[in-house]
Amino acid sequence: MPCSSGRDPSRVNARRPVAAKASGDRLLRRGRPLDAAGVGHQLSRLHRLPGGGNRTGTLWHTDRTLLQDVSAGRRGLPSEAFIGEAWFAAEAEALVASQWMCIALEDDVPQSGGLYPMALAGMPLVVARGHDGVVRVFHNVCGHRGAMLVEAAQCGARSITCPYHQWRYAIDGALEHTPHAGGFRVHHAPEAPHDQLGLTPVRSECWNGFVFVDMSGTAVDFDEHIRPTADRLAPVDFTLFRHDREIDGSYTVHANCKTIVEHFVESYHVPQVHPELQTTERLCLFLLRR
Repeated sequence: MPCSSGRDPSRVNARRPVAAKASGDRLLRRGRPLDAAGVGHQLSRLHRLPGGGNRTGTLWHTDRTLLQDVSAGRRGLPSEAFIGEAWFAAEAEALVASQWMCIALEDDVPQSGGLYPMALAGMPLVVARGHDGVVRVFHNVCGHRGAMLVEAAQCGARSITCPYHQWRYAIDGALEHTPHAGGFRVHHAPEAPHDQLGLTPVRSECWNGFVFVDMSGTAVDFDEHIRPTADRLAPVDFTLFRHDREIDGSYTVHANCKTIVEHFVESYHVPQVHPELQTTERLCLFLLRR
């Protein structure tokens, strides 16, 4: 049964800078406000990649002056940071794949048996709400031959079945059935121990309805990561928030994700580009009264 979230997760493609997905309810700041110091901190992480930030002919020249200027707000990122394949690859390695990232809403799997497939930095993932109510995240591939398991969002699924060899997994990731693995009508084999071949889990946490993952498994403790955001949003009562499916949307934008974020966090364009928000967006009302 398809979920009624209204989004099409199969359209997510984060592998290339020209095919980044943007959705308003996805863009939650990852642990620090959008300021020049935060940008500088992220750039400094790139600078500490193996081989440093100077990879002649393959990457870019990141020097301390650039980091200092960006951190101080004296300049922005160079254009190559928004269009370069090497920049994108380095960011995916050093930023996306090595720290906590928000990938979904708990409401994307509103019921037990809910499955929500998506991709992060080219890695297929699936968010699953078990029959115990716990939200988990797994690599969305079968451990046998690597076939994609979940192609579209589902609600109320009893299990996850590989379309290739019909290996069946429980919603909590445990391997349940390996048909004919030991021969005709022999569904168990020493080479395929069920207790060792479940879905590969991804370290994940839920916070106020948002689902975060750490692809590396080595990021800082989630409480430490989210503390600056939690402190900044402490006055917000998240229990009052609801996912309004009538205005929900999913968009494939042919742009680098940094471009999308920069436009998303500024409201200057809203009255002209999104006049339908003028009854709810205070800046729109303010600008229209001027």
